[in-house]
Amino acid sequence: MFRTWKLGIKSLLLHPLRSFLTIIGIFIGVASVIWLLAIGEGISKKAQEQIEGLGADNIIVRSIKPPNEATANIRGPVPYGLLREDYQKLVETIPTLKGAIPIRELRRQFRNGPRIVDGRLVGCTPDYADVTRLRMDRGIFLTDTHVEEGRNYCVLAAEVAERLFPYQNPIGRSVHVDDDTDYYVVVGVAQQRTASAAIGGSLAAQD
Repeated sequence: MFRTWKLGIKSLLLHPLRSFLTIIGIFIGVASVIWLLAIGEGISKKAQEQIEGLGADNIIVRSIKPPNEATANIRGPVPYGLLREDYQKLVETIPTLKGAIPIRELRRQFRNGPRIVDGRLVGCTPDYADVTRLRMDRGIFLTDTHVEEGRNYCVLAAEVAERLFPYQNPIGRSVHVDDDTDYYVVVGVAQQRTASAAIGGSLAAQD
């Protein structure tokens, strides 16, 4: 063993340049592998955080209007969709259900004076923030007190708030929806959720 070590050291000393380049090559190779592993772990952790924020354990039940061909022989209006009774039935019959929220989404225009923004109006309950893991940037989310008051309150997405109230604090201000004379008082602004290529940018689409 000692003789082998002695021959190896002697060979290294006889060819110093080649030995130096070999050491540099080994160092670069090991560093590259560590660097790639670190990047892979970082991307994996980021994707997991994004998926957790999206709610990987959430199930969305949507109502879809039946095609005209399926209702051609039915006279009069065709009832479809999910009712409040359906929501209550799900809550009562699924013991493993940790939480459920009824929501209604509509495409609307939001106005603040001359400023108009196209977006989604989401009617929901105060549990929406917990189920969807929505975090607030300013103000608060809707509470049971807001519901009990029976007035119109809203929480704005970060981008909508920036476009409707540039250089202003939107908390406490009012937003009109479409041409309706009624207004919604802003009680909070949600944090902006960045799109991730790993999951197709689904988080940003929720805002």
